[in-house]
Amino acid sequence: MENSRFIQILTVILCITVLIVIWRTEFYPLVGLLIGYYTGIINVKWLLRDARKAMDKDKKAALKTYYKSLVFRLVIITLVFAIVAKFQPEWLYYVAIGMMIGIVIPIIVARHQLRKTKGGEN
Repeated sequence: MENSRFIQILTVILCITVLIVIWRTEFYPLVGLLIGYYTGIINVKWLLRDARKAMDKDKKAALKTYYKSLVFRLVIITLVFAIVAKFQPEWLYYVAIGMMIGIVIPIIVARHQLRKTKGGEN
């Protein structure tokens, strides 16, 4: 619960900061940063949800669930990049950076949370 709350607070702070910077500088490609960030967050949340579902299944069913989820997540990411490339191609680098941040931050937070619950084990 604490992990999710931290990610939500971080997301709101990042969103407000980027929107203020966009408003002050009128540099609209930073909207791509937000699009990528939210896509990355959704991707990680989806992955963790499917991982929890797969833990209760046998190996074959778990792998089938995981592969189906992987394909759908890749389709969503490809769709986001295709839409941005079609309408705002200059935003692509910002979408990629935002997606990287949206994937890396929750993984770091989850790793820190796991380390805390295991008592400092690596």
